[in-house]
Amino acid sequence: MSNIEPMTRQANIGTQGADRCTMDHSAKSERADTPSLPCVAFAFRFGNEDGFVQRFFAQHRDLVARELHDVARCLLVFAGELGPNPAFPSRWAAEAQANFYDTSQENKGRLKEFIEKNHILVVVFQGANLGELDLKFFRRLNVKIINTEDHSFDHAFVQPFSRTVIKFILRRALKQQVHDLHIANTKGQYDFHLRVSQLPPQRLRTVRYGIDTAYYHPGDRRAACQQLGLDPETIWIMAAAQARPEKRIDMLINVVKRVKDARPHTPIGFFFVGGGFGDFERLLAQWQALAENLRSPSDYRFFGRQSDMRRFYHAASIFIHGAFKESFGLVLAEAMASELPIIATQAHGPAEIIQHGSTGYLIERDNWDAFVNAILSYIDAPELRRSHGEKGRQRCLAHYTSNRAAFEMAQFIRPFLS
Repeated sequence: MSNIEPMTRQANIGTQGADRCTMDHSAKSERADTPSLPCVAFAFRFGNEDGFVQRFFAQHRDLVARELHDVARCLLVFAGELGPNPAFPSRWAAEAQANFYDTSQENKGRLKEFIEKNHILVVVFQGANLGELDLKFFRRLNVKIINTEDHSFDHAFVQPFSRTVIKFILRRALKQQVHDLHIANTKGQYDFHLRVSQLPPQRLRTVRYGIDTAYYHPGDRRAACQQLGLDPETIWIMAAAQARPEKRIDMLINVVKRVKDARPHTPIGFFFVGGGFGDFERLLAQWQALAENLRSPSDYRFFGRQSDMRRFYHAASIFIHGAFKESFGLVLAEAMASELPIIATQAHGPAEIIQHGSTGYLIERDNWDAFVNAILSYIDAPELRRSHGEKGRQRCLAHYTSNRAAFEMAQFIRPFLS
């Protein structure tokens, strides 16, 4: 398949993937494919089959396409190959292949042809780093660039005053390395970009991510355990993430070991869902080796990368997240929507998603003793697990739905289509 293959898969007008639909599907699809409309391209770094994280981003952008149906056609543009089994089958946008992150001269020629052929006015990037894109290239083509800020940052980071001044001059005065709009996914990340990155406030907005609360819902725990080969009588503690150092799964494994040692007569297990890319695959192997050297290694399970997380949330009793830094934490919202109580470290996203003492517990980033005690409080009190889980779902329904997030992002894109 060539590097650029526009409009290779038409939008699938199915029933999966959105938690609200009030207008006629076929009418919307027909309107979205009208050639005279300008085009919004949602650029992805990976292929269309890459796991549950890619599923979220594809669904989110597809719902934004639904909100923009009256003013734009939309493309989900993947840098990798288009496989036959997408992590999310799009309904409102068409899929295409082009690498918008490749800044080589050879690829720029292909991108120029792709942009002109599809009448693209706006490209929405998934987590492009400052300085990564050739903004002059896109501006010569009259293309506006929007970036969703998906990277995690240490909220306690402090930089030298001289570096703040340099960034202020470069980005606020000269408007270099600055996109037409940057969209943060939490208030903490918004504040970080103002304070540390020195992005111009007039080009920075916030849209909290949302998840499909109809898709992620409470389920039959015993049935899910049986499907996954887990003992339903065991209290399963779950973690899920991409295998990266800041997720600190090794520390969580040690925490679970301490919990098991503290309650030797209670059946307690741990499972991790997630995979690594490139060098991080070795990190995942290291975590597995750590668990294999513990007493009762069969109580520690690794399920690898998954495109559908629901049965794992259904099988679990408690969800834990020990990241040193986290911009949002999609798995936290998904677990809460599945009525799991959450224990997480106080990074940007978790600190905003979780209500301490109501939907879960927030722990100082390196206070592993407190982490152990929080898990034990759930182990010893099934009713507390149930209560916090139910309140977590209610919080998701009120604040973290995919429809709300899609609507807000669409409102920020619309002015660039005038």
